Amino acid sequence: MLDFLRGGRFLGPGFDHLPRLLQRRHAGYIRTRPHDYVRHGTTTLFAALDTLDGRVIARTETRHPHVEWLRFLRQIEAETPPELTLHLIADNDATHKHPAVKAWLARHPRIHQHFTPTSSSWLNLVERFSATSPRG
Repeated sequence: MLDFLRGGRFLGPGFDHLPRLLQRRHAGYIRTRPHDYVRHGTTTLFAALDTLDGRVIARTETRHPHVEWLRFLRQIEAETPPELTLHLIADNDATHKHPAVKAWLARHPRIHQHFTPTSSSWLNLVERFSATSPRG
């Protein structure tokens, strides 16, 4: 299982509740922030979970275009034994289906990419793993 977390927020102490409040996005809603809110940046976490032994291959990037996804795929390939066939389960993000990614996967037949249905991140074990991991 593999996935990424796009736009993870890093907030100072006492702001653990803010991300949910700031993500309200319905028609006519204006985002608000407290006067002492400081945004400490965002990051994308790429993670591949070996469901057999629980080992995680991880990488962080500041963005999530196909170039970074390919970099992560190369990392997975380098860190796994070459005799293994890899089945990567990802969400339906367009980055994962970019022509350059498809071409790379065609040149690496031991790696098979599968996609979870739209709006079903709960099926992805990496999503569940990251939801229970401590936030910094």
